[in-house]
Amino acid sequence: MNKKTDYPDLERSKNVNFFSHLLNWVWNKPRWIFEELFAKYFLSTKRELQKTKLELVMLKYKVEQLELADKIQKTIDEAENVTNLFEERSNK
Repeated sequence: MNKKTDYPDLERSKNVNFFSHLLNWVWNKPRWIFEELFAKYFLSTKRELQKTKLELVMLKYKVEQLELADKIQKTIDEAENVTNLFEERSNK
């Protein structure tokens, strides 16, 4: 027999007991519901709070960046005014 792939031959899985799955579902369903509700109402609000705090920090840094850019621009303008003043005096 020639194999066309490197995969092993498929084997039949063992028989599954329906009642063991049913018992597992009945036993764990309340925990699953509680975990979903906890994640929905408590963890999501914490995530949203952290997200807004991070956005606030980012906005503070953005404001600081813009203030520094304005300060740099004012310094450049003052330097240009000083050089223009010297050029005007030398041209007279």
